[in-house]
Amino acid sequence: MAFFEVDHDDVFEGGLIDEGVYEVVVGQAYEDAAKTGTQFINLHLIVRNDIEQKFQNKYIFASIWQSKQTGEYHKGMLNSVAKALQVPNGKKFNSLEELLNEFKGRTARVTVKHEEYNDNTNARVKNWDQSKFNGCNHEFKNKVGNMQGMEGFQPVDDEDIPF
Repeated sequence: MAFFEVDHDDVFEGGLIDEGVYEVVVGQAYEDAAKTGTQFINLHLIVRNDIEQKFQNKYIFASIWQSKQTGEYHKGMLNSVAKALQVPNGKKFNSLEELLNEFKGRTARVTVKHEEYNDNTNARVKNWDQSKFNGCNHEFKNKVGNMQGMEGFQPVDDEDIPF
């Protein structure tokens, strides 16, 4: 078995995803912390490849931040995401981890807008809605260099690189 095979159809296309509405599937969902120590929920959304749309297989990173005043996540935001992902109304979870595991593999329709922060432009999820499609036949990639299965992956900013 070869370690690596060149595939010109599976190349990294950097840059921002365009502003717009995308059908996505949740690849990963976990709690993380910023350099400042502030906790947040990190959601890795993948633009679905089973629906005809631009940017198939590109990642969109969505975050839900803890309140600095209360140290808790905004329940309204968690409920908005859960509703969009069609988690059954009234379902109870014993931990944040249990809730986030429920999000994985579920689909939604998100609106992406560009936002300026610290002289950088980032793609941010500004709205969550239920998918317009029943079922999901997204094919996850499992090739070398793909982010699927890389628990805790964090994009690296240029300022984090020592050269």
